[in-house]
Amino acid sequence: DVAASDGVALPRETLQLGGGLDLQEYGSLSLTYLRQERQDKESTTLATATYTMSVGTATFGVTSVYDVERDALLAETFLTVPLGGGGPYSTASLSSREGDVEVRATLEQPASPDGVLGYRLQARQGDFTQFNADGRWEGQNVALDGRLAYAEGHLSAQVEAAGAIVATDKTAFFARKLDGAFALVDAGAPGVGIYRENRLVAESDDSGFALITGLVPFTRNHIAVDPAGYDMSKVLSNTDLDVIPGRGGAAVSLAPTKESPLSLSVTLPDGSYPDVGTTVHLSGDPTPWIVGYHGALFIADLKLPLEIELETKFGLCRLKLTEPPRETPGEIPRLGPVACAFDR
Repeated sequence: DVAASDGVALPRETLQLGGGLDLQEYGSLSLTYLRQERQDKESTTLATATYTMSVGTATFGVTSVYDVERDALLAETFLTVPLGGGGPYSTASLSSREGDVEVRATLEQPASPDGVLGYRLQARQGDFTQFNADGRWEGQNVALDGRLAYAEGHLSAQVEAAGAIVATDKTAFFARKLDGAFALVDAGAPGVGIYRENRLVAESDDSGFALITGLVPFTRNHIAVDPAGYDMSKVLSNTDLDVIPGRGGAAVSLAPTKESPLSLSVTLPDGSYPDVGTTVHLSGDPTPWIVGYHGALFIADLKLPLEIELETKFGLCRLKLTEPPRETPGEIPRLGPVACAFDR
């Protein structure tokens, strides 16, 4: 059995040779030779020669293809001139095949992922007159392709849209064609910058999610969030991590932890501040803490009621918090100064 693609049998034998010559300021020359023998013993032999040379910003070229079995020669000469720094490009070409002459004029602007419209306009005059217009626009979530063709009094049009939908139980995203793997990042807040390999690639939507495409499957992909995108009341346990997705998608959470931070100011019973570095113990937390300047004490996650014990040089000084502090959106709640009391 012979393997086939789309029902077309693969050739029994293929021989391909090629080479190139750099002529420096005089251009370049490339030569190729291709011979294929099909399953029905029919063969195709083609010899190709192409010469190109830069003339200022323009490119001049001549190419020819010789079909050995048909004893036919196709020759074409072309001139491509850029009309700006990033395009568009205009090309005029003249070709001849078995006595038939064809003239083509083309104006082309490549599409850009940044939303620049790409197009290709071509007029052809040979056995018949033909006009083609192709356009491509690549948006953030979809790619649109359009085509108009006119030949021998007939006009045809075609429009295509390509994209993808990634949906979860919480949100859905529309994206361009997913090449490789992807990750759905939970940033936990809207408007947060999402980075891949230290490059800004997305911003979280109103629900705090962002879709990152183009990840490399089965290898480490570094993803991070911008801490500056959160208000001061949020506590981030992680701002970045490495993701190793398969051929599909991966769920990534870099959302702030659900904690209730508090900035507390503590004083001694006489209103003076305890010494900087005074050891503090919080109920339910075996880790000792210390007092900062002006009695400052930061509590990462306030759980009421909270008993606080200070080891001062005068003895143990205690206080108890039972009421939640008043909150201001976007800020860490502040409380104090609150006086402790010495043991009697």
